[in-house]
Amino acid sequence: APPGPHATEVWRTMRDEATTSESLLLRAVWAGLPAALAPLLTERARISQWSAQQSLDFLDRHALRPPVWLHILDRNGESDLRAELAAAGFTCQATGSALQVRGKSGVYELAAYRAGTIEVQDLASQGIGEAVAAQPGDLIWDSCAGAGGKSLQLAAALAGQGTVYATDLHDSKLNDLRKRAKRAKLGNIRASLWDGQQIPDFGAEVNAQGGFDRVLVDAPCSGAGTWRRNVDGRLRFDGQNLIPWTDVQSHLLALTAQAVRPGGHLIYATCSWLTAENEAVRDGFLAAHPQWRCTTSSLGGNPQADSDTTFWAV
Repeated sequence: APPGPHATEVWRTMRDEATTSESLLLRAVWAGLPAALAPLLTERARISQWSAQQSLDFLDRHALRPPVWLHILDRNGESDLRAELAAAGFTCQATGSALQVRGKSGVYELAAYRAGTIEVQDLASQGIGEAVAAQPGDLIWDSCAGAGGKSLQLAAALAGQGTVYATDLHDSKLNDLRKRAKRAKLGNIRASLWDGQQIPDFGAEVNAQGGFDRVLVDAPCSGAGTWRRNVDGRLRFDGQNLIPWTDVQSHLLALTAQAVRPGGHLIYATCSWLTAENEAVRDGFLAAHPQWRCTTSSLGGNPQADSDTTFWAV
């Protein structure tokens, strides 16, 4: 509202209307999402076939920070973990191998964290790792590993049989991964730098079977799915600057596909809900590579769960 005697009245009217309005635009603005996102939000709701209530839930959650989610790397220690969390004043709610925790203290002080039993990893991020469907004995390439949350998840799923090759452009992130892997006692992760320009030589083990069983491309993206945690991202995004992201995503997907053995699986993922970075990149890859087929594709997390939002296609 413009400055003046009516500014407070306008604000109060908007507040009272926004909390009950079924207008996506008004609810989006009230939740802190710029009005310029309205067409993209409408497109997402249409493609995902969200109900009106799901659309409103998705928007309303952007006014709230999501809870902390833990990934249980060692299920044998789950009962001890729950006891420690309860003793520290945390409340817990399980979703598969993910544990939503709320409390007044930090999880990094927990003995279970120091022992490598758990890692902090959002539920939607864990959904990507589950979509990879790692099996004991697999050779897996996590091509854009970052600090390695999903690399740890995949390595644990291998149950000591198989290897995760983790690469990233930034050695500082890989150093974090190495520290986390050491804490979790996961010796089946091999971390190395990769600039994304050509397929690295991974050695005899991979070459002998004609490539990897599974390749994960958790591609660089706008980060729209993490805007509940990174509020500045939504305020800097104008809806017009996606081409640099989609170009990189398409390049990485086509390149890493060459490292998948015949009959293997390629998993494309982002931490974004924008269709241009997800379904459009997936469909573009399939159109250019008719020898591939998509077996499953999904948007995970918010609004189905109180978490970030991610996308994956297998």
